[in-house]
Amino acid sequence: MIVKKAIVSAASESYLLSDASKYGRIAPFHALSIESFDYVISDNSLPYQVVEDLQLKGIEVLLA
Repeated sequence: MIVKKAIVSAASESYLLSDASKYGRIAPFHALSIESFDYVISDNSLPYQVVEDLQLKGIEVLLA
């Protein structure tokens, strides 16, 4: 976990790639907070409320 945090901190931009089924679930393992990322890339079935919440946190959402 420490290495992942260091890599994201050193990067000029950070991306999270995840399909919509991962949002709103409690993960058994948590490496980084969503706020650690500048961009979230997900499929277009991501609920609008999730997109809006991410954008309010300053995260740009890219839907594929």
